[in-house]
Amino acid sequence: MSTTITVTSAAELNQALSQATGGETILLAAGDYGKLSLNGTQFSSYVTIKSADPNVPASFSAVGLSQASNITFDTILFDYTASSGDPEHLSVFSVYNSSNVTFTNSVFDGDISSGTGTGTGLLINGSSNIDINNTEFKNWWKAVITVNTNGIDVTGNDIHSIRSDGLVFDNVDNIKVEQNYIHDFGGLAGSGDHRDMIQIQRANGSGSDNIIIRDNVFDMGQGDFTQTIWAGGDGKDTSNPNVQHKNLLIEGNVIYNGHLHGISLYGVDGLTIRKNTVLHVDDKTLTGSVEVPVINVSSDSQNVTITQNITSQILGHNGQAGWTVADNVLIKPTEYDQHFTYQATAQTDGYNQYVVKPGSPAALLSAGSDLANSISGTYFDWLNSNGHSGAGTPSQPNTPTNPPNIGSNPPPDTGGDQPATGGDQPTTGDDQPTTGDDQPTAGDDQPTAGDDQPTAGDDQPTAGDD
Repeated sequence: MSTTITVTSAAELNQALSQATGGETILLAAGDYGKLSLNGTQFSSYVTIKSADPNVPASFSAVGLSQASNITFDTILFDYTASSGDPEHLSVFSVYNSSNVTFTNSVFDGDISSGTGTGTGLLINGSSNIDINNTEFKNWWKAVITVNTNGIDVTGNDIHSIRSDGLVFDNVDNIKVEQNYIHDFGGLAGSGDHRDMIQIQRANGSGSDNIIIRDNVFDMGQGDFTQTIWAGGDGKDTSNPNVQHKNLLIEGNVIYNGHLHGISLYGVDGLTIRKNTVLHVDDKTLTGSVEVPVINVSSDSQNVTITQNITSQILGHNGQAGWTVADNVLIKPTEYDQHFTYQATAQTDGYNQYVVKPGSPAALLSAGSDLANSISGTYFDWLNSNGHSGAGTPSQPNTPTNPPNIGSNPPPDTGGDQPATGGDQPTTGDDQPTTGDDQPTAGDDQPTAGDDQPTAGDDQPTAGDD
């Protein structure tokens, strides 16, 4: 029989956790509960740590899980305050070598005291069955890094105001990223920040398998241009089966951005890209082909299907055996008015929202994301209508430190040696991070919450990694 326990202090919380066996719900009165360390804490069934009043959530300044299992955090504020000298990659909220951990209806709030986000929102390493649902990540250097893990579900989250990468996966199998709103990233002036909304790496020397990226909205919004869905070579031979990613489905996503790499994947065996809408953020600011996102798959990929997408170009298909490329609609930004109705009522309503016109080529082929035609209000409304909302009311994104480059010069080609529109594919591995770059390795010592975090340069992706 489940038991509900109400606590009002960190000491009472620790006592409740020490006595829990499984099935308990521990309700936290409003307040700051400081640092929580759960090392070797394994319950027989889920123990839920939850705010007693979700409108006034309890908060933690650091949480560290190591060799823990069956734990849910619900309606919690994970609130990081930077100290002088904290490195960008510092991870005060971490899950190491743990299983069956859920974060739901919560907020991970970074620190913008220096004018921009710093730290990593959540670091997951060597774990299994991790769920991140209905949660907001804001004001971080990177939002979520997952390494050497099996089973992660990232559903219904609001990820915004990020300096660098949103979701990073390296040697992670069985990934689902679904119905998230990922938007309004902005770099720190002079930092060389490099932004990917989703990055699938192989810096640890292995590919990732069984990945679903489906029904998400990726929107540059009022932020800086980003690479949207990126899986580069990371300095590896992507024709090597051991480092190839396997069984990827990218389906039904809406992408509004101002960088060439809308969906760019290298070295994949078993790839389906279907019914995505990949559009330039605003044809009125078109200054060069680098701004127009495309679908780009390296020619050494195998068993590839690319169908019913809307984009400006599809690169990498040269008649290879085992590739099916059909029923896609290629539309240049200067042609958007012929194919779409613009329905956003204001910039904050999801900057773009282009709806396919009846009778257009895309309508006749049923091409593009169904989301583009079905969302009529704000993207926040869309998240909430699907039952996705964090602790409290979702906040509006901060104004980025750097505005988008929409002047006479195109944005810098941050990936290095990328193909010009209509040109050749980059060779495998061009300008990708070298072997072993800056990812946590399996078996690293586990930090306690907030203490003994890796020092600058230790085992974390550095700013500018592709």
